[in-house]
Amino acid sequence: MDEELMFRILTLGMPLVIGGLFLIIGMVTYQSEKKKQITCTVNVLGKVKDMASYSDREGGLTCHPIFEYVAGNETIVTESQYGTSRPRYEVGQEIEIYYNPEKVEEYYIKGETLPKRFAIIFSVVGALVMIMGIISSVIISY
Repeated sequence: MDEELMFRILTLGMPLVIGGLFLIIGMVTYQSEKKKQITCTVNVLGKVKDMASYSDREGGLTCHPIFEYVAGNETIVTESQYGTSRPRYEVGQEIEIYYNPEKVEEYYIKGETLPKRFAIIFSVVGALVMIMGIISSVIISY
């Protein structure tokens, strides 16, 4: 493989692949959240049962709320997949939850913006990385 081809792969191919992955993750997350808003139709009042905390390698802390709600005659306890450095909820706080009557463990929290923000950030970062790869490839080729 000659050096020019290898250079083109690195300057254009890698940003397109990496940016594309970020863009896909963002789009899939966004679509998943939209689907939940359509399929999760049963409204119940749930509560924040507890807070799970995880340490990262740098010593930071991520807090994930643990929600509890009753779906029919079944009590569902589930940990949010979205964590933040500071708790978004207080233990014992009541929250409005919508769940899927056919799959009661699938839910969304009314007014929760974190999943949408996550999707937007990943999509924008992915698109920017792809655009920067294309621009740098065009600039370098001239």
